[in-house]
Amino acid sequence: MKPIFTFITLYFLLIQLNAQSITLYGLKGVGDFSNPSTISMDLVQIDPYTAAITPLFNIQNSFAVAAGSSTFDHVNGRFIYWGPDSQNDYRLFSVDVDDEATLLSPLTVERVIELEFDLETGTTYGVIYDDTADAAYFGTVDMDNGLSQSLISIPNLLGVSIGSSTFDSNNKRYIFLGVDNNQKSRLYTLDIQNATVESSPIINDTNEPIINFFEYDNVSDQLLGLYSEVDTSIVDTITGFQQYRKNYLAQIDLATGDATIIGTDPVLEGFTTGVAVGGVAFDQGTGTLIMRTADDSGFQLKLINSNTGAVINSVPSNDVFGEIQVDNLGFATAFYLSSSNDEIEAFRNVEVYPNPTDGIVHVSIPNHSTVVDISVRDVLGRLVYESQLPQGEFVDVIDTDQWQTGHYFIHLGLEDGQGESHKIFKR
Repeated sequence: MKPIFTFITLYFLLIQLNAQSITLYGLKGVGDFSNPSTISMDLVQIDPYTAAITPLFNIQNSFAVAAGSSTFDHVNGRFIYWGPDSQNDYRLFSVDVDDEATLLSPLTVERVIELEFDLETGTTYGVIYDDTADAAYFGTVDMDNGLSQSLISIPNLLGVSIGSSTFDSNNKRYIFLGVDNNQKSRLYTLDIQNATVESSPIINDTNEPIINFFEYDNVSDQLLGLYSEVDTSIVDTITGFQQYRKNYLAQIDLATGDATIIGTDPVLEGFTTGVAVGGVAFDQGTGTLIMRTADDSGFQLKLINSNTGAVINSVPSNDVFGEIQVDNLGFATAFYLSSSNDEIEAFRNVEVYPNPTDGIVHVSIPNHSTVVDISVRDVLGRLVYESQLPQGEFVDVIDTDQWQTGHYFIHLGLEDGQGESHKIFKR
């Protein structure tokens, strides 16, 4: 039986908010929708606070986008998606957001869905369905030629819940919601380094509650999702309808699929609630979940603090756009600073304390015998501190009193290019 790829999409979260630093893109269909031959796609930039869209340029020969098939290559500044061209041939579109040009659009033989980008290695992954073999597998996707390479077979996979995938760049794990051949909904975790299905607990085995729309927070190293349940105590006084749904942000256990609600208030509630297809994105740097939702009053663009689960901002969103993606370049640059996997003798027994800190941080480097360059960046990649620790001195003292609350990354570098990084949290 061929997999049935269903529709759904949402979820994203965590930490402090600096919405002005969030760079958000999306796709918008344009043309005469009564005449399909005139339809094409615009790449747009979206203001996360006002939901106002700015068209950047028109993507020629792009007729539509397959739901849940987009991702963002922060290394090269490219918006990537899979969809049909004007001749209904499916292609991988790679769009340069800076040069405002479609760089590549190779044809694909297989269906390529749930694309995810590894923030550390710059690799594009996805679930690929081979029609000729009637089988699905997980693998890499080559943007130059549209070809995929199988890494992990996924036995008994019947379907994938569109918009439900995410990627753990820290531990190299691809995570998605799928349905097996027994019609059981499972939370799949694929271990790329060991080429195995790490876990696949059954979730949503009863009608309520429902857990879906997953995203991985690489700063706090945890899976987040949307926990949805019906509050039968609330009744529509006109119709008597008792399906008032409350949706909460939650932390999800990969091994069991169990959810722990974050905060006390729902992020979305009403008798009619939903999330636009391709309507969620997560800014790793600010820890902000961005989602385009619908409730009884209409469509909104919401910003959610992933630490507290609280809605920070919600504005009407009447423009039709989807497949929203955040450019996480600043975060990736700061978080995944290059360093050797081997222990560096000069940095043996390094201590960074106290951590978390309210003010002063000490960086103790007792074994170095040469000058050490010390720099600190925030989660957006901005340099907030730099100094040099001379030979013969072993402790650098950093005053964080004027820094905003959040995560920071201390990089220690030697003249020969070796280095290592340490993460701290300023309260």
